[in-house]
Amino acid sequence: VLSTYPLDVGAVAPCRIVGVMAMDDSGVEDWKLLTVVHRDPRSSEILDLGNIGRHRLLEIEHFFAIRKSTRILGFYDKRRAMQVYREALELFEQYSKPTTNPGASGGAISSPLDPEPALPDYVDSPRDPHAVSA
Repeated sequence: VLSTYPLDVGAVAPCRIVGVMAMDDSGVEDWKLLTVVHRDPRSSEILDLGNIGRHRLLEIEHFFAIRKSTRILGFYDKRRAMQVYREALELFEQYSKPTTNPGASGGAISSPLDPEPALPDYVDSPRDPHAVSA
């Protein structure tokens, strides 16, 4: 999330997808969505990758290349980012479907995902006293 203020790890904020970065992480293709906080007036004009300054992209590339020991393959526009997002949603839905466990009595339903507590849809800002963080 590209933000003009700090966000806590695990914070939930309404975001707008503006691009995606492709990278090679130990031989595995990995994608990182580039988003901006939807209600931040300082990012209101950032609608696509072309609205992000070249230096900001270099900072992002440097962070992942140095801190994560990855090889950056490139940055792509919002159209490609939305494709990556939809593909990720499809995989999530595919792997998070409950399955019938034939070994359990009565054909119990189990899920590959651990149950999560209900969280609010979004938090307006990290300064919100009701902010959820991990």
